[in-house]
Amino acid sequence: MTFSAPRFSPTQRTMFVAFFVFIAIVTSLGMAVVALPARVAYEVGDGELRVDAWVGPVPMGRSAPLADVEGAERTTLSQVSRRAGTARGDFCHGKWHVEALGNVWMAGTCGPDAVVVRVAGEPWVLTPADPAAFVAGLQSGSGSFPAAQGQRSAWLDFLWVFVLVPLGIVLGLAWKLSQDMEYKLEGNVLVVPAHFSPVRLSLAGARFRRGSLGWKTWRTAGTGMPGLLLGNFRTEGRKLHVAARGRENGVFVVNQQEVFVTPESVDDFCAALVNAGAREEP
Repeated sequence: MTFSAPRFSPTQRTMFVAFFVFIAIVTSLGMAVVALPARVAYEVGDGELRVDAWVGPVPMGRSAPLADVEGAERTTLSQVSRRAGTARGDFCHGKWHVEALGNVWMAGTCGPDAVVVRVAGEPWVLTPADPAAFVAGLQSGSGSFPAAQGQRSAWLDFLWVFVLVPLGIVLGLAWKLSQDMEYKLEGNVLVVPAHFSPVRLSLAGARFRRGSLGWKTWRTAGTGMPGLLLGNFRTEGRKLHVAARGRENGVFVVNQQEVFVTPESVDDFCAALVNAGAREEP
């Protein structure tokens, strides 16, 4: 015998799908930043310094008029830490802190031999393959300069596995949770949905009562969002497993453990509990 919980409303279903699609997009973008091919090069000409920095198809470079370049000098980087940006062995980009320079913008291939270019007071740390030629090119106002060869971190080759597996689990879980919620009576056993293995509660000698979850109920593990409460919760000092579409118009069932469910037809569900050996409390 099967009893269905109320279905998602169209609005709730849209919110639910949008939430998990957002997680998938953010995860995919993060994976792309650290796993797609990166390239860096420097161009001086037409009165500009251009830093071409790309991760896959995403441009991450900058440009500045040569009139704003206040000076350039070679340096050896040490005691460097990232503040915000990317660090992947062959591509270091974003806001960094260098002990001898303070806060800098970096766009290079993570090697120690670098050129510090001061642009309108802001230090840019770049890593051309030939630092001396690059400094000369800034002074002459022309030239194309490849970045030094970077060393890709070996762990990046395994990143796709570590990201795609959790992403697949998240999307699979999203699909499962978006399905209709059902409570089953198998003889005198109540089977309640859970994220992975369903909760099975013997109804022989069980007690149940109609009621609602108080607003002092909080989730300890699982999902809690409009239209879907699923997992372990705690209320008024009690632990319970919740598989519900909301906090109102539900049924508490207690035997070896306590569950809270929200069948669409509470009267029919309660009658079935009585027939299976459970006793209703006021």
